[in-house]
Amino acid sequence: CTFSGEYVAIDDMPSALVCHDARLARSGRRLSMLHRWYSCDAVFGCNTSDAAVCSTVLVPLLERVVHGEGDATALLYGQTGAGKTHNLRAFIECVQKRIDDVGSNVEALFFEVATEGCHDLLNERAKVALRSDAEQAVHVCGARRATASSGEELAAMLAAGLALRHAVATEANPFSSRSHAILELRFSSSGRSLQLVDLAGSERNYETHHMSSRQFQRESIAINKSLMALKTCLRVAAGRAEVSAEQGCGKQGSVRVPYRDSSLTRVLRQCFEDASHQTVILAAVSPAASSVIHTLNTMDHVTLMAPHLSTRECEVNVPRVGSSGGFSYQSVPVHLWTPAQVIEWVSNTDGGRFSQVALPTGIDGKGLLGLSARRLSELIESGHEAGRADGEGWYVSAQARVGRALFNALRDAQMESPVSRV
Repeated sequence: CTFSGEYVAIDDMPSALVCHDARLARSGRRLSMLHRWYSCDAVFGCNTSDAAVCSTVLVPLLERVVHGEGDATALLYGQTGAGKTHNLRAFIECVQKRIDDVGSNVEALFFEVATEGCHDLLNERAKVALRSDAEQAVHVCGARRATASSGEELAAMLAAGLALRHAVATEANPFSSRSHAILELRFSSSGRSLQLVDLAGSERNYETHHMSSRQFQRESIAINKSLMALKTCLRVAAGRAEVSAEQGCGKQGSVRVPYRDSSLTRVLRQCFEDASHQTVILAAVSPAASSVIHTLNTMDHVTLMAPHLSTRECEVNVPRVGSSGGFSYQSVPVHLWTPAQVIEWVSNTDGGRFSQVALPTGIDGKGLLGLSARRLSELIESGHEAGRADGEGWYVSAQARVGRALFNALRDAQMESPVSRV
């Protein structure tokens, strides 16, 4: 995989993923590389075919369901735009072929869990409700259950459903899903079900700068809350199963899984409560350096949801190319900087973030150190960011934030500066 102007930030091995996170100190003086290693059950590189992914991840679950051995769920998790929905389509295609081979009718239930409720994707987004029976089993009331007798019929049915998903365009993804899509396929020949869950993707604040309406913010909060609930439920369920195995009993134990915390985890209750239910998490990450923060976040959460996975890391300092002939202030203690070196430092530190900051004329290093974070903020021209959607707007002063950042960068520069000798 190659990306214009970026380094490839991950190395994949058969059962491990290594993420490389380059970090430049705020002072601009020190560059380091954090190498974070994650163990995995399987890793699929950029050039891996859909068929290879399906044969490793989906086929074992599908065969289990077809032969009546039990129910199964595949969770598609990760950064928005990394390929979760692409994997869902590949899984559906794999199921199509298996339906034609088996010759079994399949009953499909396809709906989404969004901020404002649940919607039926097989019935023009009609609103549906989640109801629990006396046995605490969750039912999607009012949803249409469609039966397909062939792979082609199932494909046409689900293609229409996918087109109805709630999505918006953001800076990170022109088609960012704002809901969790849940597809349940029940095979009439075995009476068992396969669930395919395309979870809403993660995005950082700076990737949704233009998406600042209250509705969008509510959706982001709801998505994060449901994903956190899912992580908690999987962790508790795994811990409970581990205790049960150590005690040598088949019971799940007395620890309660908090699946009622969100609509998503209510629907996926079987994944946590049924010991015979098999669940697989397929994490989608991007190799691009600009997505490192997403990759680390995704893998950190996956290792929490699957405690049998492990992680470790190491950080090394990276010599900067041409550092011997770099900026003039690099070999001088901060308090000895000349006014020209102060301007040079402000213009180049933190990737030039403060290049537009206007400092008092003639201020030197000693004078710069005498400025507090508040005084630096007062010297910076204030700015604002405005919400642009739905006619809504609010103003957030950038003055204090940039002033504090500049103060922190100056503190780092002082700590990393050479010691002056008299």
